Amino acid sequence: MNPKESLLNLKEGLLNLKESLLNLKESLLNLKEGLLNLKESLLNLKESLLNLKESLLNLKESLLNLKESRLNLKESLLNLKESLLNLKESLLNLKESLLYLKESLLNLKESLLNLKESLLNLKESLLNLKESLLNLKESLLNLKESLLNLKESLLYSKKTDM
Repeated sequence: MNPKESLLNLKEGLLNLKESLLNLKESLLNLKEGLLNLKESLLNLKESLLNLKESLLNLKESLLNLKESRLNLKESLLNLKESLLNLKESLLNLKESLLYLKESLLNLKESLLNLKESLLNLKESLLNLKESLLNLKESLLNLKESLLNLKESLLYSKKTDM
């Protein structure tokens, strides 16, 4: 192989290396985007969990009100009307809490779907990164081969000049 061919091989190797570096940069950007999506999903999940906790506290409060209403009913028939009103109020609170809980669970489900999507995006980014690294490895091997060919050509050229 003559020096011109070695130089061409070297240039080709450098072009492959540049292309691999561009692919690597793109993969890193995809990975960053995936991580941002994951962070957003985790924040949504945290918010949903806080909403769920608040709903459970409201539900607990409603259940305590219901128990109080039941005890008032047993205590006195004279307080029956008042106790029934408290019970109705407690049931309305419970219904509202259950509706809120349902909404929170739907939000949690959505957050989990977003998290799943983010994880799939992250997986895709990692696969792209792996492919880019393999391309980079191949380019480096080509570059190494070109450098070895160039070295061999230079040594051969030096021997023939002597």
